[in-house]
Amino acid sequence: MNIPRAEHPNPQWERKNWRCLNGEWEFDFDFGKSAREREIFLKGALTKKIIVPFCPESTLSGIGYTDFIPSVCYRKVITLSEAELSGNVFLHFGAVDFHSYIYINGVLADEHIGGYASFKVDITSLVKEGENEILVKVYKWCVSSYLEDQDFFRNNGIFRDVYILSRPENHLFDIEIGFDDKGIYCDIPYSVYDMDGNKTNLENPILWNAEK
Repeated sequence: MNIPRAEHPNPQWERKNWRCLNGEWEFDFDFGKSAREREIFLKGALTKKIIVPFCPESTLSGIGYTDFIPSVCYRKVITLSEAELSGNVFLHFGAVDFHSYIYINGVLADEHIGGYASFKVDITSLVKEGENEILVKVYKWCVSSYLEDQDFFRNNGIFRDVYILSRPENHLFDIEIGFDDKGIYCDIPYSVYDMDGNKTNLENPILWNAEK
């Protein structure tokens, strides 16, 4: 099947060993909000299919359920190679609404509270070469949701990109780039390329002007 939004969500930070996890996931409603007590993270396959990164209220998700949903579960089994396990392995979520618990191979890896902020989970110690299970348990409402979601949009669960990434133990986490009328300044060495991909410089920059 075609993977929706298969491009890297932040191409300036794309690394070699990343994989988009958008596409088909297993899915279940949890209207009784009892999945964690029932240890659903140890029970295997879920009963429905959903297309990530579309929320279950959307028809693009394949679910299209538009009544209130208090809680949902997602599950996906992925196969990781030795190369993908080199360095530290992170699972990235663009956004999950609202309070999510992330289980890897039946073990709680982390939890996150916040409906519109991206987050990552270090799963290095929990994954292995071969098949690995990801299970995400999501609650729509919690104490913090009343602080962030003043309008209470009805979307629920995963609604932005998911991907997995391995990177060396020593790696760039962030850089600062700026510019002024003298050129670009950056806290690491850099090169400048024109629209045709040719290396260039900024000796005679054309400054932006709202009147031109």
